[in-house]
Amino acid sequence: MKFADLHSLFEAPPEVLTPGEVSRLIRASESYLYRLIAEERLPCFRIGVHYRILKRDVVRCLEEETYIDRHTHPPP
Repeated sequence: MKFADLHSLFEAPPEVLTPGEVSRLIRASESYLYRLIAEERLPCFRIGVHYRILKRDVVRCLEEETYIDRHTHPPP
């Protein structure tokens, strides 16, 4: 990788969110968000003991609706 390529990589880093920020974004509890992470339905990475989530992964999950629990309920 050339120096110019490395420089451009750091000029526009991907947006990285904390689990708390994502839970507020999708209006769900943090415990639900951690369950999505544990079930590998929401990609993430760790920095030490802290989880971080790329904004593009949140958008992808919202588009694919992989974060939604599908339960069938009979009509009232």
